[in-house]
Amino acid sequence: MITVASVNCAGLRGSNITGKSANRGYPMSRWLKNSPDIDILALQETRVNEEQARDPLLKLGIEYEKFFFQQDNNRKGHSGVALIALRGRFENIKTPFEEIEETEKHCFSGRWIEADYTAENGAKLKVVSAYLHHADSPKVKLNNGELISREKSIKTMDDKHIFMSRVTSRLRELKKESENGLLEKQKIPLLVVGDFNIAHHDIDIKNSKGNIDKAGFLPEERAWVSLWMGNSVNDERASFQNYEYNPRLDYSPPKTDEFERGELGLVDVHRQLLDKKEVYTWWSNRGRAFDNDTGWRIDYQMASPDLAKKAVHARVDRADSYAHRWSDHCPLVISYDV
Repeated sequence: MITVASVNCAGLRGSNITGKSANRGYPMSRWLKNSPDIDILALQETRVNEEQARDPLLKLGIEYEKFFFQQDNNRKGHSGVALIALRGRFENIKTPFEEIEETEKHCFSGRWIEADYTAENGAKLKVVSAYLHHADSPKVKLNNGELISREKSIKTMDDKHIFMSRVTSRLRELKKESENGLLEKQKIPLLVVGDFNIAHHDIDIKNSKGNIDKAGFLPEERAWVSLWMGNSVNDERASFQNYEYNPRLDYSPPKTDEFERGELGLVDVHRQLLDKKEVYTWWSNRGRAFDNDTGWRIDYQMASPDLAKKAVHARVDRADSYAHRWSDHCPLVISYDV
């Protein structure tokens, strides 16, 4: 059995050392201590560099040598993803998007780290921890009530689509390696986990009708998830055919041939085990969203079909109360019988 936990920790230092929840006695380390079944811990938005990582890892009871991460070198304290083997080991660590040149025209805030994992029982996986960044909708309001600059919002959305296209291309490569056994001449299952910042279906968001113009639930964003994992609940608005044009926002994403190349056929493992239940993994800090369970399901574990068939149990470790949260996300934990 391999149990994988993925969570946007909203800052490794804040969630475990200086955050309000940590000060109240509910840091990330307390959750991890109460989750002895976890073999792989995948983090997003670590917001640390090499020097800053050691103290929170020590408080988590994790050796620094087991912490493999990619940080944002352009904006300190922003983004960052990591993979940690609490049992077993990671090898062949790669951060394939580091070579992407960030210019004034396109600034990619998404992050991606991948590695080969070997469990204590000898089972192998290719594991990815991904952060697919948020973008602005042209209808987002600023604190003063004015609409955000349309030029700025379109740029951030263009950046996201370009990054998603690169992610899709990499997913195709990894899927081919997994299916053809190019890794050590054997078929190795693929597992991609992380914060996608997209609610795929209507049941993945509490107020779907009120958020149809909001970034994270736009049809052209949801189309990417359908391209990767299909339209598993027959939600017409999540079809990848809706990628072309959004009449509500008068917006067309940058052109890509990824949709012409067909669906990838990966599996939304959490949704597979959930069936059609409404379960969320992120809640806004505004109002009483957490208390009222007005959330979004934007954290995923996406697997090759052979691995998805071996998923036996999933849970979201939602805090008991708002005061006990150490992140605005909660961990998504899934066990695979391999």
